[in-house]
Amino acid sequence: MTHSHTDHQSLPWLDAATLRQARYDGAELIDARPVERFATGHIPGALSLALRGHFGALLITLITPETPVVFVLDEDQDRDELARHCHDHGLQQLHGVLAGGMRAWHATGLPITTLPMLGVADLGNQHVLDVRSQAEWQDGHLPHAAHVPLEELAEVAVTEQVTTLMCNHGQRSMTAASLLARRRGTTEGLSVLRDSAHDWSGHTGCPLQHGTASPE
Repeated sequence: MTHSHTDHQSLPWLDAATLRQARYDGAELIDARPVERFATGHIPGALSLALRGHFGALLITLITPETPVVFVLDEDQDRDELARHCHDHGLQQLHGVLAGGMRAWHATGLPITTLPMLGVADLGNQHVLDVRSQAEWQDGHLPHAAHVPLEELAEVAVTEQVTTLMCNHGQRSMTAASLLARRRGTTEGLSVLRDSAHDWSGHTGCPLQHGTASPE
């Protein structure tokens, strides 16, 4: 049985079986590793949210303060930093971190899935969903992209045609892709663009569009 952790001490380590049981009991699973690591292998159903400056502010848009949470980190990431981000935004039900990270999970033989990252040279004709803010979208976006800000994605029905998520460098779009993967029950057919709209324009020689219109 896991217990909430409500002070600033290090979060407890959880073995794979305990973390798995916590998920069955209703805990949210947040993978806070860099998105490149999430892309190459993660626990099915995990939400990607890389541990960085706006971690707590973004996490509170995805879950309620009362939601129990378990985490995956790389072994060189700081549990205390993770706890501080969460506590600073009123998140108290922090049940622990997977001991040994994905290496330990893999060693148990439990399932792992991937979610590939693409560069602009690989983009082709994929249906792109831009999850940046409205201001970023208006400042310049791919002509064929649709737009739903990340903070609104959980409330919006997204067409099954969407295959590639983008933001500026793949951080928010990996969160969005993991949300869609959970909704669809699979990561198959989904990818994340690691490059920005300006990178796409520079590579293709095509101008960005400006303004608010989003294609149907």
